[in-house]
This record gives sequence, structure tokens and C-alpha cells, in this order.
Amino acid sequence: MKNLLSVMTVLVFLLAGCSQPEKPDGPVAARHPATLSIHGETRTDPYLYLADKGHPDTRRYLQDEQDYLAEQQARFRSWESSYRQQMARWLSDDLRGLPVFLDGYWYERRVKPGGQYAVYERWRTGGARQVLLDLNELDGEGAYLAVGSFGVHATRLAVTLDSRGDERYRLLLRDLSTGEFETIVNETGPSVAWSPTGDGIYYTDAAASRVYFRDLSLGITRLVYEESDPAFSLRLRTDGPAQRVLLTAESHDATEIRWIADRQVKAPIAPRQPGHIYRAVTAVDGKLWLLSNLHDQVFRLAHGQPDSTGIERWTF
Repeated sequence: MKNLLSVMTVLVFLLAGCSQPEKPDGPVAARHPATLSIHGETRTDPYLYLADKGHPDTRRYLQDEQDYLAEQQARFRSWESSYRQQMARWLSDDLRGLPVFLDGYWYERRVKPGGQYAVYERWRTGGARQVLLDLNELDGEGAYLAVGSFGVHATRLAVTLDSRGDERYRLLLRDLSTGEFETIVNETGPSVAWSPTGDGIYYTDAAASRVYFRDLSLGITRLVYEESDPAFSLRLRTDGPAQRVLLTAESHDATEIRWIADRQVKAPIAPRQPGHIYRAVTAVDGKLWLLSNLHDQVFRLAHGQPDSTGIERWTF
């Protein structure tokens, strides 16, 4: 009996495989034959116009594809909520990152049970938690949300947010006392850093090749630094204890770090040189602590004076 069932099962699959496949019912692009002559050979391409994004039929075809995709996915919409709930049950209710201590606060990123996006919080030791940013509340921004970086000064949060997935961010300012958001720049890079006095924000452009300063009181933006080497990209961060802004230019095999003070970019802590990668960790007790691979493939701890320049003044 078992052998008979096995044979019947095989026959069913064979007969199913012999059936005619369904013809695709998706959108079909219009044909506009164009003749091309290259290297003495002539051919006709009916879809050459699709290379032109502005062609009416190109736009129409792309829209038809989007509509077709939405139509095909519609049958799964009813399952989406159920799957999300199941995933939330499987995940830990305490899905958290490691807290980081900075300027008297603990900072933490976590995901709420059933939530799709992260929540960013801070608190003082023994104190209540303060929600800085809940990405779930911004769900209407789009199907994708990612934070580039953020910084807090007093009761204001500066954050770069990518809502399209193309790594082109918007710089937003949030009043933590009211929860209100204000768009400062529509297209930036991921890096952002407050000025020590809180009167403005440093940020990079979308290509991470320029640094701008936005004066929040005057509403004026000006260029602070421009990277001339396309192999290097720029990023910013605030050194907490020193309350100064660090500008890092980095390629795949070299680093150059500078302080920004009084809206002026200072001389590099160590000039860029091939093969030398270093990280400015922090300035503590009058010393700048760094990690460097200068003398070895392995990174070693070094220190120097915060305002000095040149590797020869480092102590490993």
C-alpha cells in the first residue's frame, strides 16, 4: 500500500510538471523600434526608449510595474499583522543595545515589544527615562526609517533621518519639552554635531565631502570645510568631556582628524599618510587618547596633548 501511494505521489508531480505554465499577466512595455548601427552592424531595438527616464511610455511602464507589484502584494496584507505579532512574540521583550554613558546621562537604543523601529532614550543614574526619539511615532514618514546620528544639547535633539533608504538624510531638530519637530536641511549626510554653545549645528552634505555650520539663531548656513580628495569621506562627532567637535576624514587606508573650534577647522592631529589609521577616543585629564596602527598592524593606545599636532608628540 505504501509503495502504491508513493507511485501515485510521483505521478501527480509529473503530471503537474507537464501542464502548461501560466502566461505572465504583468505589464508589457510598449514597442518603439529604433535602428542602431554600431561597428558596421545594424540592429533594431524596440525598447531603446526605456533608457530615457523622461519618455512618456517609460514613465507609464514604470508606474504600471509599481501598480502590478502593489496588486500582487495585496493578498499578503491580511497576513502582515499576524506575522508581525508572531515575530514580536518570538523576540525578547527586552531587545536593547548596550547603554553608553555620556555627559552625565546613560543613552540606550531599544525596540519595544511589537514595535518595528527603535526607541532612543536617556536617563541619569537612578532617574527616570526620557524618550529622545521614537521612530515608531514617525511611521508615516515612509516604509523605511533609519537614524544616521543624533546629538542632544540642553532640551533640543538634532537627528539625521533617512526615510527612503537611499542614504540621503534630512536634518531635523526636536524640542524635547514639546516634542515638536522642525526640518533644518532637506538633504544631508548622516553626521551631525552640536556646537559647544548650542547656537548651531555642524553637518555634512549628502556626499560626505563638505561640512556646513547652521546658525540656529540667525538661520544662516555657511561652508566650514571641503574635502578635495574623493577617496576620503567626512564624519563628525562631539567629544563629550572636551565639548569640542571632531572632524574625521577617512579613506580605506588613511585617517586625518581635526578639531573644529570657533567655527574654524584646526590643523590635523596627525596628517594623513597611507597605511595609518587612527581614532581619536577622547580628551581626559589634559590628554588626548587615541588608537593608532602607526607602528604595527594591531591598534595600540597612544596619548598626546589635545591641541598639539604631529605624530612625533604621541606617546605609545
